[in-house]
Amino acid sequence: MNTTRTKVRPWQAVSIRVAENEHGLAIRDLLIANGLMDAMTQTRWDDIFPFWLLAMVGDEVVGCIQMVAAKPYGFLEFMAIKPGVSNGVKAVTVKKLLHAGCHQLRAMGSDYAVGTVPTTLKSYKNVLRRNGCLIGQQCNLTYKRLFGEQKFWRTP
Repeated sequence: MNTTRTKVRPWQAVSIRVAENEHGLAIRDLLIANGLMDAMTQTRWDDIFPFWLLAMVGDEVVGCIQMVAAKPYGFLEFMAIKPGVSNGVKAVTVKKLLHAGCHQLRAMGSDYAVGTVPTTLKSYKNVLRRNGCLIGQQCNLTYKRLFGEQKFWRTP
């Protein structure tokens, strides 16, 4: 019997879908693997629908991006790609996540998609340029915990 393997090309292999609540821990693991969650360890991941897109190869999550719809500027943040995937799958995953995220934001009324990129990822900025993004200005990412025991305001 002669069996031949058919090679699946990355463009056909990567599919994009909206993440369901049960994908929360997989997204958290991707963010940790990409060094994006060092200080935000007490985040809840059980209620994420419909704010994340997933890139899938078969049943495996290989990438994610967060969508924050607003007008006139929507936000695409926290893109993460599974370490160890081939360069071809990585390139297709980035392109498809960006395009699907932009499409979703546009459908929700955003005129622009805005995101931040760490200044240490110069090659990533080049990838974004090749996918039609403009580089605005350098900035610092700030965050504040909004639940739990931390006090928000000082009381007199």
